Amino acid sequence: MSPLTTGAPTGAPPTTGDTLTAAPAPTGPRSTAAPARQRLLDELRAWAAGQAPAPEVVGFDGSPAERASTLDNSAREQGRTTLAARLIGDVLQLGPLLPPDGRACLLCADSRHRAVLDDTGLNPAETGAGPEVADDLGRALPGAHWLPALPDLLDELRGRTEACDEATGRPVLCLDLVTGTLTWHRLTPVVGCRGCDRGEEDPQPGPFVPRTMSGPGSLRCQEVPDGERLERLLVDHRFGPMRRAYRDAFAPGALVGVEVALPNVHRRLWGYGRGDDHAGARTVGLLEAVERESGCRPQRRHRRVTASYRDLGAAALDPAVLGLPAAGYENHPATILDPYRPDTVTTWVPAWSHAEQREVLVPEHVAHYGVPSRPDQAMFLYECSNGCAVGSNREEATLHAALELLERDAFLLRWYAREAAPPIVPEALTDPTALLFRQRALAEGYEVHLFDATTDTGVPVVQALAIAADRPDAASFSAAGAHFDPQRAARAALLEVVVMILLQGRRPTVDREQRLRMLEDPTLVRDMEDHVALYTLPEALHRFDYLLDSGLPATDLGDRQDAWERTRRSDDLTGLLTRVLDEMTAAGMPPVVVDLTSRRDAALGLSTVKLIAPGAVPVTFGHVHHRTTGLPRLDRARARTGHRGAPLPHPFP
Repeated sequence: MSPLTTGAPTGAPPTTGDTLTAAPAPTGPRSTAAPARQRLLDELRAWAAGQAPAPEVVGFDGSPAERASTLDNSAREQGRTTLAARLIGDVLQLGPLLPPDGRACLLCADSRHRAVLDDTGLNPAETGAGPEVADDLGRALPGAHWLPALPDLLDELRGRTEACDEATGRPVLCLDLVTGTLTWHRLTPVVGCRGCDRGEEDPQPGPFVPRTMSGPGSLRCQEVPDGERLERLLVDHRFGPMRRAYRDAFAPGALVGVEVALPNVHRRLWGYGRGDDHAGARTVGLLEAVERESGCRPQRRHRRVTASYRDLGAAALDPAVLGLPAAGYENHPATILDPYRPDTVTTWVPAWSHAEQREVLVPEHVAHYGVPSRPDQAMFLYECSNGCAVGSNREEATLHAALELLERDAFLLRWYAREAAPPIVPEALTDPTALLFRQRALAEGYEVHLFDATTDTGVPVVQALAIAADRPDAASFSAAGAHFDPQRAARAALLEVVVMILLQGRRPTVDREQRLRMLEDPTLVRDMEDHVALYTLPEALHRFDYLLDSGLPATDLGDRQDAWERTRRSDDLTGLLTRVLDEMTAAGMPPVVVDLTSRRDAALGLSTVKLIAPGAVPVTFGHVHHRTTGLPRLDRARARTGHRGAPLPHPFP
């Protein structure tokens, strides 16, 4: 029998490549670790010596990744190709095979592997599962079973490396020395890696370019990408950046979650996809995971400037126009923010101002919501994924980012000003899927209220409010949707509400006593879960009286529908984008776009952006972080309603 036979062992984790399993090992005494290690090193060096040019084997001495990376860098600085060979627990990790000017090095591998382990709640230092664990070759399969195949495996590693696109991943081979299982993985470069990042900057693009929709009114330039290809290139249980994708069995329709593992983030990020079938939902989930990855931490090599706004002047966007936190919450025990002053030093990255048609600098922690505060670089604005979107190009992504941003702005503008919105008559709803979602909410025992929350830009926004006053732990859920088609806007809002009814309404995520304390003390509302949980209390329902008891005449969305019928006749995506951004500018929200697209995503035909709108009301989580100071539109709305009370924690999910 051949030393290696095809097949996957029972219970093996999913892989992103071919799998081979070793033939059963004969019983008997195992070889000791030291001779096995030396023989393996000899085999690696023998193979390397036969290559032209001959790579230098690095990382096999058991040293920490940082030290191994230093040796790797030294060899490549001398013009040599390197072969990383690491023993990580019971796994022999071969690769990357890296040319002198290559990226995606052994330190990238270490960082990404740690992120995957950290993402699962496993602390490598505590569990013994991490990259620095001392190997024990005495427990391994006898070398006779896999060493003869090593040259062929290394030849395949070389062939795959020569054929790979660095942007979408270098091949790495892993051999489990206990089970004999072989798995192939993809390793993508880590931006800012001390081992291989050469520091080149990716410039921000300038004016938008003409783009045509795939069909009139589609709002997309291409069909949805090939989901199987995306999964093959993005999901890897060893290196990420997407660790896994799973189906949610309780959600209405098809819902797929994709777990994102980012180096040095130390928390889980998820992309979610919904669709008519699980394959489509999986693709959407992968795309949202790409957006989460780039929105959280830089995957693009921005030019970075460390300075204060006072130092930069007109070259930068004034942070004060983005909405500042209430001064009374500065230095509050619950805040994660530093106080802002014009001379506060932070890091800035380039963006493109559509209104001024020039490059401007914006705070890095506004462009990327997961950038941490540093001792000499303050973080003074709370940000989230609001305004982040992915598309087949920058223009398409920016259009969808604008819709999301306008949705949240409309909801929060009315919430903080206590400004009523016209109710929508049930008969106005004609979209079959929206009707289905509404019927499902009614079947669950909820009253369903829809409101036309459209603001000064004219882009339709529908707000949904589901109420069941007799549910002590699920009394209400709120959401909103924005789309040029008001039926699609209503569909999006109703979907979000129904998902919350079915998922969060079944089990309270925060106990009742804590929610009652939040009702009295808004500073106890600390995260997104708290914002939703607070309004599951029947005692909080009176806060929606500004909507429910407004007395405003109901609307059938006729004017909104007529406007959509005119819009949908055109296939000019950039023209529609320009119109929306110009309307935002006229309304006092001049948009600024940051291109977040990584080289990998560009190779996949994707573009990710963050749209920032000075003057728009931003969504924040944790009440002490709410940004309502210095927003003229909000001030005018409060003047219209006469509302002078302190802002209440919002219910937006």
